[in-house]
Amino acid sequence: MDALAQVFCLGAKNLTIAARDTYVPGSLEVRSPATLRKINECQHFLLGVLSRLLVGKGIDRERLIARLLELSEDTDIGASLKWALSSALRGDRFDTDI
Repeated sequence: MDALAQVFCLGAKNLTIAARDTYVPGSLEVRSPATLRKINECQHFLLGVLSRLLVGKGIDRERLIARLLELSEDTDIGASLKWALSSALRGDRFDTDI
């Protein structure tokens, strides 16, 4: 798999872990629905980029970087996105037990 595609795949997966911080422990309740929604939209963006990479469509790297910078400055999700992508860049894996 292309290295950039792998980073976006792992980054999107890592955001699912970060999203757990929005949950109320021990329940199905969401403590921070706005943050959860922003994380979901961020995942949608990352998976959209991944989809383009996997089917061989080009990406505008300048627009990609601008959007990532914008998302990383968001006070609700910036730290989560930085963690998700930096972990992916390091190759950290939080494997699913299957």
